[in-house]
Amino acid sequence: MRILEESELHHIPILVFCNKQDLPNAMSVPCITEALNLHALKRPWHAQACSATSGDGLYDGLEWLSANISKSRPAARAPLSSVQPERTFVTLSVKELPKTQTKSLRSFFDTLVKILF
Repeated sequence: MRILEESELHHIPILVFCNKQDLPNAMSVPCITEALNLHALKRPWHAQACSATSGDGLYDGLEWLSANISKSRPAARAPLSSVQPERTFVTLSVKELPKTQTKSLRSFFDTLVKILF
């Protein structure tokens, strides 16, 4: 988690998707939070329970991220048009979602990318 120590990223919110919550032996959100020591972070963070196969929790997590991205922008920060895309990382696997959810998530991310860049 050395990337979290970068001074340029200190204001960036962290979203942790706690996947597999539909399975009986899944690690709970509080256990994951403790294992990752999220309480020690000095930035906004959120651990979201989810199930990638059903889509449960994905929208909630993305809504939190969307709301907190705009809150995290320092007033003196350069305009978003100067953000270097090669330093921005987003990973999302939608292969197991129904097509209607996949289309909605892609639309959400297209909108998010337009806002950010």
